[in-house]
Amino acid sequence: MTHIIQLLLKVCPLCFSKPVAGGNQALKYLAPYICRVAITNNRIKNLEKGQVCFRFKNTETKQWQTDTLPALAFIHLFLTACAAQGLC
Repeated sequence: MTHIIQLLLKVCPLCFSKPVAGGNQALKYLAPYICRVAITNNRIKNLEKGQVCFRFKNTETKQWQTDTLPALAFIHLFLTACAAQGLC
């Protein structure tokens, strides 16, 4: 049995190395990479009468623009963008 473990350690040393710290430290390190914010609060300008006013950067002109959409259309657009980026 020890021969198999020694062989595995030679082939894949990272898979069987001792942990450096506990789970809390690992979570603190990985959280910024895993838990990303899809849209920040300062980009949502107004939510009124079922309409969402928000800022976005036009990919063609690289300029910031403002648009207003019905809330359901905004949610659809938001979730579509999240799914495309792997955030949902």
